Amino acid sequence: MNLTRNQWEHLLVWAITILPIEILLLIFPQYAWILFGLGGGTFIGGFIFRILKIYPGKSEPLIIDLLTGLLGLIASILFAPWELIGISKRFLLTVPPLVLLPHIVNIIADKTLEKSWVSSFTDKLINTIWQL
Repeated sequence: MNLTRNQWEHLLVWAITILPIEILLLIFPQYAWILFGLGGGTFIGGFIFRILKIYPGKSEPLIIDLLTGLLGLIASILFAPWELIGISKRFLLTVPPLVLLPHIVNIIADKTLEKSWVSSFTDKLINTIWQL
């Protein structure tokens, strides 16, 4: 797989974003449904903001945020009775990457991605510091 630098940056941003969620799932697996629900709701909110043209982030197909939001909400419903089902923590840790799969597929498929917001922000920060 031959990814561009920008694609690698976007994948790294998502990996860094998932890490705190994974840690919270390890410590508080009984609250997985809340984490997935909040995440799903956030992506549905992003979808609505994109429709209203007030989303501040990069442009991407509308379906990506919608699918990610729906996957998060479905995971929230499925994992609400976590203690009753007895799901292993190992399996639980595979869910966040699965929920983010629409974004990951888009990053891998889109060779024309611009710099990630993190990269753009750090570039501006470094330039500002150098100018001082």
